[in-house]
Amino acid sequence: SVVVTVPANFANEAREATQAAARMAGLKVDFIINEPTAAALAYAFQSGKDLTGTFVIYDLGGGTFDCTIAKISGQDVEILTSEGVSKLGGKDFDQKLINIVSKKYKDQTGKDIDLVEFNSNHAEELKKRLTTRDKASARISGEVIPVTRDEFNAGISNLTLQTELAVETALSRLNIKPSEVTDVILVGGSTRIPAIQDSIKKIFGKE
Repeated sequence: SVVVTVPANFANEAREATQAAARMAGLKVDFIINEPTAAALAYAFQSGKDLTGTFVIYDLGGGTFDCTIAKISGQDVEILTSEGVSKLGGKDFDQKLINIVSKKYKDQTGKDIDLVEFNSNHAEELKKRLTTRDKASARISGEVIPVTRDEFNAGISNLTLQTELAVETALSRLNIKPSEVTDVILVGGSTRIPAIQDSIKKIFGKE
């Protein structure tokens, strides 16, 4: 028996297809709930405190972005609205790094990069290093290609802007000011990117 979670913006057809897939896998689906609801319940459980207030669940994972505003009282979670970008996530940040490294490699060597030697897996590792450092390097065919966090931030600035616009749309739809939000719950590996965290602090004025 399982509880299946799905993106908040999933249409009924997608939810039914997900349930059908679960049944085909031999699972008994007791409930199907929105991922932001699951995140809020998990956060409340892990923190060991009853949450009360208006919360933003900021979910930026590998492939999608969702900003969900929820009214929470203990275990009761009411989703007020969701806004997002269906194709925006970690893989897009990785691609921006591939573009940066490819250009630097071309400038440094005069040759096109071999994407077997620097693919999305390599880009993801470089991205993780730039999360904790101001500068990191990629090694390709004996060449060392340095990338700074500032260069990465500049490369993803249009993606960061898309997340900010989605958050602002969700807030304005409910006529809620950022100062009226109790807290922001971060979900998904891409929320570890310093530029994303800075963006969230800029909008809400808090950690």
